[in-house]
Amino acid sequence: MFNSVKSKIKDLFIELKEDEYGNINIKEKIKILPKCTKKIKGYFSIENSEIKELKGMSQEIDKSIYLSNNELISLKHIGNCGENIFLSNNKIENLKYIQEEINGKLDCSNNNLITLENGPKTVKGYLKLNNNKLTSLEFLPYCYSDLNVSNNKLTSLFYCQNIILGFLDCSNNKIKNLIGSPEIIKDNFNCSYNELETLKGSPDIVNGVFNCSNNKIISLEGRTKSVKSFICSNNELETLKGSPQNVEEFFDCSNNKLTSLEGRPKKIKGSFICSNNPKLLTPLNQILKYKIKADKYFTDEGVYNYEQLMFYRDKLKDNKIDNKTKNLDISKENRKNKQQLKKQIKNIDYGLAI
Repeated sequence: MFNSVKSKIKDLFIELKEDEYGNINIKEKIKILPKCTKKIKGYFSIENSEIKELKGMSQEIDKSIYLSNNELISLKHIGNCGENIFLSNNKIENLKYIQEEINGKLDCSNNNLITLENGPKTVKGYLKLNNNKLTSLEFLPYCYSDLNVSNNKLTSLFYCQNIILGFLDCSNNKIKNLIGSPEIIKDNFNCSYNELETLKGSPDIVNGVFNCSNNKIISLEGRTKSVKSFICSNNELETLKGSPQNVEEFFDCSNNKLTSLEGRPKKIKGSFICSNNPKLLTPLNQILKYKIKADKYFTDEGVYNYEQLMFYRDKLKDNKIDNKTKNLDISKENRKNKQQLKKQIKNIDYGLAI
């Protein structure tokens, strides 16, 4: 009892001193927020403490608010600020009492949020709502940058804005389809570790990496036609029909049930990864058959670059190697022979040009 009273008295006498830039940074571990009625010209910070409520907090803060790693349940009495609000690792259940427009970032990750009702309308920086208990994105603020809603209990992307100006991470939820997802995502789109069976409703445009790995996807049919990279590994795919046709960097369809590479992208500027598909018996022949052009190929028969694949194709045409060859070693002599072979077949079209 005596220690508890002593602690409270100590909290009440914490001196709120501004530094030379007008910031207030409380480093002592306290339970009661010292009263501060004046305007703060810099930022306000009290992190890694035991604050449970914000009663007495200044209502005017020119820069950012740092309240992460406390015991907050409610945001009642939180002040208005001119920049960012950091609230991660508390026990906050809703965003009520926060100002309607946040001019910077809002981080409310690792809390107990169950709804976004009565929260801000606009967030001009990134918005982090990951690791909460959200079941819906209803009342989601309009976000001008990255949006992270991963590790919640979402079943759909309904109520998400049409254009995401940064990345969208909705991984580790219970999303069953992508209907309601944004039409345009300017950066990466991560919908891995959900319960997706198809990509129906996927965004029209993803300018970054599209990661739909670790789901139950049986079809890649969707709206997305062009991506930076595409990861559909660890699914139930038997075919690549419906996959994006233009891939700037790499395409990863490993760990599936592929029996053929039909439906592959028309153009891949980086690597094509199709390893760990037990039913895909002759990956190199499949790559040649469907004219898959990439810088490097990762298969169960080995790892090859484009030059090695062309050498393999030329040897097949000359019947000098077995179609089931599993090891391809291009020695200096083979490289020399290949150059001579190229001269001989320069004007011949085998119908396998890729």
